[in-house]
Amino acid sequence: MLKKRNIKKLPEAVIISDSKAVQKVYNKILFSNGFNPLVFDSIQKAFEAVTRSKPELVITELFLDEISGLELSKEIRKFYSVDEVPIIVSTRQKDFIDKTFKKKCFQSGVNDIVKFPITSMP
Repeated sequence: MLKKRNIKKLPEAVIISDSKAVQKVYNKILFSNGFNPLVFDSIQKAFEAVTRSKPELVITELFLDEISGLELSKEIRKFYSVDEVPIIVSTRQKDFIDKTFKKKCFQSGVNDIVKFPITSMP
């Protein structure tokens, strides 16, 4: 008789980026930090996944093809509070992040902003 293994389910983290390089970096970082990364280049598919099953974390790029990461954050916040699902916005625009921009991000429901490329999560 085979014994059932206790397989621990990793917490899920959603990554939304249209860049394969960005997806690969976040996938590696999240997996090495104990997450099961769910990678999407389609905002619609990512949004469906987020609303179907609550992830532990969402990482989205600021600039996406269809809508901005801030608009996506506002939509996710209709389902989950800031405390329920942290949202991190990633941008390559280093000089773009000032107090006004940060305020706009937080008003959109974003928990944190990171500059890409990164080597570890905040």
